[in-house]
Amino acid sequence: MCILDSSAEPGRTMFRNTPAKKRTVLSLKDNDLLRVAITGLEIERALDGPQDIEWCIEEDRLAILQARPITALGGHPLPKAVSQ
Repeated sequence: MCILDSSAEPGRTMFRNTPAKKRTVLSLKDNDLLRVAITGLEIERALDGPQDIEWCIEEDRLAILQARPITALGGHPLPKAVSQ
């Protein structure tokens, strides 16, 4: 795990091991995962193709930071369930 540690030198990246008990804990709740997936599909449809989407959730609010076309599929199309 790579974190930005505010107790370290400003801007220094610190590498920390994830505690064993946290390694199996899901990062997203089911409803958040569903919101991200649905929003991703809506963006994909609106922009007419697969997108590389950056997002965050803060205080239960989903924010889309940016979306750009995926250009490096290497000739491998996405499965229809994802790209439609």
